[in-house]
Amino acid sequence: MTLRELNRTLLLRQMLLERRRVPLTRAVAKLVALQAQYAPSPYVALWARVAGFRKEQLTRGLVDGTVVKAASFRTTLHVMSAAEFPQLASSYIETQRARNVPAWRKEPWVRTAPVGPWPHTKPSADVLWPEPLPDPLESSIRVVHQYLAAYGPATREDVVQFTGFRLRQIDPALDGLRTSEDEAGRTLYDLPRAPLASGDRDAPVRFLPAFDSIILAHRDRSRILPPEYLDVVIDKRNATTKNTFTVDGFIAGAWRIEKRRIAIEPFAPLPARRRREVDAEGERLLAWYLA
Repeated sequence: MTLRELNRTLLLRQMLLERRRVPLTRAVAKLVALQAQYAPSPYVALWARVAGFRKEQLTRGLVDGTVVKAASFRTTLHVMSAAEFPQLASSYIETQRARNVPAWRKEPWVRTAPVGPWPHTKPSADVLWPEPLPDPLESSIRVVHQYLAAYGPATREDVVQFTGFRLRQIDPALDGLRTSEDEAGRTLYDLPRAPLASGDRDAPVRFLPAFDSIILAHRDRSRILPPEYLDVVIDKRNATTKNTFTVDGFIAGAWRIEKRRIAIEPFAPLPARRRREVDAEGERLLAWYLA
């Protein structure tokens, strides 16, 4: 598969080629886990992907328990579907069992409802998940397949990058899957009926939050993040990422909201038409963010 085919397929599966009008819980489950280390990030991530998404939908889901916030992949806070959380928690805890980590990491903790008004940056309390967890190996296989459905095709190393799983959790999930190669000759694994996209499909401008999972989902991030911008977007000193936007499917700049205005910073000069598209989408984000 070419780089552009991988890019467009990733955008298709991430609902970034076209916003989808889907229920909140279905959108969250489809995306596996939304990075939530910075509280506003999952809200912006869903706005970029779900038609008509309102901030109160996610807040209400966190309050009524249909979605949960908890530490999972890479010991980082994520927002997940409550229906899928037991499998995610079981497989995550399995990665911690033989490691010298605090005992609390080996229990299924979840955050209580958000505190205060949007953007809910004040941490809420942790409580134990009240239900038993399913078999760790079966859970790991299910989670790897969900990852491929949302972020594939992917290499074995990509799966490790996103999940943090041990290879004995990953390899059984890869048996019998569809395989192909990328331009570097690396083996890509994928689900048999997962959709693929042509590299010549149009890709609209999209604004993504800090820590968006699409940036962190692969060992080789070039299918979404051009290598020349890697150190600009990801600060390796503290593992933080910028708010970014895409042009023609690839990350092309950063954004931030200050004093009720949006600042847009392309990493390289943009053609006039593209700049107009970026500015228009940025204004739509600002209106939604401040509403």
